[in-house]
Amino acid sequence: MDEQLRVQVEQAAACVVVGSVSLDSSGRCHGGPHRVLSERGSAANHGGRGTQSTTPTQRHNVRSAMASGATDEQRHRRLPVLPAEILVHVARHLDTADALALAATNRRLHATLTGFVYARHIRYSTFSSAPLWHAVLSRDGDGLLELARRVLDAGADPNEPPPRRRHVAPGTLLADNESATLLLAAIRRGNTPLISLLLAAGANLFAHGQTARPPLAEAAHKGRLDIARLLVRSQDESNSATTARSSRRALLDQRGGDGRTALHHAAERGHGEMVDFLVSQGARVNARDLDGMTPLLGAVLRAHLAIVHALLEAGGDMLLASHDGLCALDLVAPIVPVEGGDHRLALLKTVIRAMGSQAPKSSVFQWLACAKNMVVEHLLAFGVDPNTTENGISVLGARACKLPNSQDIRAVGLLIDAGADVNHIEKHMGFTPLIFAATNNNIDVARLLLAHGASTAIRDFSGMSALAWATCKGDEDMVRLLLGHLERETPRPEATSSPQSATAIPEVPGSAVKEQLAWTDDQGLTPLMHCLNSSWPSEAIATLLLESGADAHATRPDGVSTMQLAIDTANVCFPRLLLDIGGVDLEEQDRNGATPLALAADMGELEILSYLLHRGAEVDVLWTPPLSGSERRITPLAQAIESNARGVMQMLLDHGADIDMAFDVHPRLPTLIKRRRVNKTTVDLLFGFMTEDQRAEVPPPQAKGDKKSGR
Repeated sequence: MDEQLRVQVEQAAACVVVGSVSLDSSGRCHGGPHRVLSERGSAANHGGRGTQSTTPTQRHNVRSAMASGATDEQRHRRLPVLPAEILVHVARHLDTADALALAATNRRLHATLTGFVYARHIRYSTFSSAPLWHAVLSRDGDGLLELARRVLDAGADPNEPPPRRRHVAPGTLLADNESATLLLAAIRRGNTPLISLLLAAGANLFAHGQTARPPLAEAAHKGRLDIARLLVRSQDESNSATTARSSRRALLDQRGGDGRTALHHAAERGHGEMVDFLVSQGARVNARDLDGMTPLLGAVLRAHLAIVHALLEAGGDMLLASHDGLCALDLVAPIVPVEGGDHRLALLKTVIRAMGSQAPKSSVFQWLACAKNMVVEHLLAFGVDPNTTENGISVLGARACKLPNSQDIRAVGLLIDAGADVNHIEKHMGFTPLIFAATNNNIDVARLLLAHGASTAIRDFSGMSALAWATCKGDEDMVRLLLGHLERETPRPEATSSPQSATAIPEVPGSAVKEQLAWTDDQGLTPLMHCLNSSWPSEAIATLLLESGADAHATRPDGVSTMQLAIDTANVCFPRLLLDIGGVDLEEQDRNGATPLALAADMGELEILSYLLHRGAEVDVLWTPPLSGSERRITPLAQAIESNARGVMQMLLDHGADIDMAFDVHPRLPTLIKRRRVNKTTVDLLFGFMTEDQRAEVPPPQAKGDKKSGR
């Protein structure tokens, strides 16, 4: 370089400092948006001999000079009028930010240097597409369209992704840079001119990453019909006439990471015009996503009635179900309002009409058994079978299993009016709808079933009737309902859920109540015994049963009596009821010879024992304890001594129990005392009631550790 050229370059470079900050007193240049290019990624050293960029001191001096009142025109006149080659040579020695600032000082420099600076940056920078990304992500709308055009003209790649783990700009929409493309970002911004520019530059319509929506799906999701038309037209124009249709179909059916097409998004978001456009272009109407959902199912789920009609007209299959087995009926039934009256009810009618008789049986059963009245009413109106079953359970049985509410009562009435079998027998346990209602305390459903002819004479596979289940569950209202119904009806032939029940049993005059109260299940339990054997025995129910004629003397096949179950409740009211209402004698013995007092003493029920003693029960009754392993008959006192039941002993001895008789019927008692099998406190209590002669006959307990004690 000759001396004259060198001087001109140095003068021009010195003026760059002024040019780079000449637009305002704050030091920011017209090229402010270009500052997105980091100095670390600049191409200052790629042009040859490296002139240093402006220093902070130089910039401070320039700001001071500008604050002194120099006009832009005066500052611009300081720049020499140099040939374009020299200006480019100067820019080659500057970093990208300063070179762009220089280009922004006047029109001539802008026209001369901008293309060169962008081309150099695109060629050498580690993030060459930064200007293009900035233009796309700018919040200035179309303001940076010219920047994007210049960068693309300079050779920028419209398909270059941003660097991994690096945000393009703060506050952008691109949270996941690895899934971002320039075209997707422009579609998300809704910048149609920029989208056209990118498409013209060769932006890939199919690039979207693993998590982002494809470009057409993004446009459909946002309802931007203009962008969707632009994308489809661009795809058609980029292919020949012979391949345009297949390439368009590939674009329409492109799926995102969730397997959803553009039509999925448009249908679920309720964009009717978009749906019509995509269908008209040949989108696959019954495409499934990763969950098996079709566009039609998505529209049903979101209750978009017009779109449902459009997809049905386009060939949408209403019978297709998701991978979870959910069909259109499963999706629409839960959203129908209780009273109807809006578009969701019309949607339900549309779905039912479209599915017709081919609706999945499981879905029909589910919504007849669980849905709101409005759904049940319309399903039945379209001819759905009210006797639909699932796993052997009828719809009525399923309704009776639910927690009682007014909706179920109305639905049960609708099903019965439509011809549902009120005596359908479930195939696993033999339950009828009435038994289901009794086991679930659903008295309103039970009342409705009885009013429409439900039989109380049917028993399940274990032999339990609805009345037995009601007593077992402790439902007093249900027991009253069933007893009241039985009092009004003529005794019927007994019916069970077994095939043998098909043979008719002649009607027998008498009380239907007493007949059913005498029935036993396969364990030999009567309804009264079920009441006493339940977790929470009800005094009111026991009273009802006894007053209605329940047998208080019934005994299980293993010998357990009703009185024994009453004593086992540990509640004195139940033995009292059996004695006072049931007619059980105070000295009535079971097959082991046990009286109520003997049973109370054996079970250690002190309150009941005290009650029986005060009523005058015999203290020294002889009986055979069932677990003694012997046929020997002993007295309650002898049993209490052997069991170390001191509380029972105290009561019996206080009421005159015969000690001599206890030792006579249980000869091993002295040996048990001697071997310390009877506790010392028990012996002390016993000795307190014995005479001197009686004590003398009882050997004293041997000392602990005596080896002879085991003989």
